[in-house]
Amino acid sequence: IFPKYKSVLFVNGCFWHYHQKCRDGKIPKSRKAYWKSKLMGNVERDKKNIKKLKKLGWRVMVLWECEIKNKPKRATSSVVRFLKK
Repeated sequence: IFPKYKSVLFVNGCFWHYHQKCRDGKIPKSRKAYWKSKLMGNVERDKKNIKKLKKLGWRVMVLWECEIKNKPKRATSSVVRFLKK
């Protein structure tokens, strides 16, 4: 949380927040029904919380684990740009 900028930065794990654009954002092959329900619940909760924050006037950015791992400089630049807005 960056109160000075009324901004929130979420750093999401690709598996736990079901990042479908990433190889780690996949439902495991075992116990598929359990994991699908769990991961989709996380996605829905994230959407709900982001919507609430925006309604309260907060700016929200989501940074994915894979972005940090694969392109750390770009991820850092994105955060800086977000906070400067």
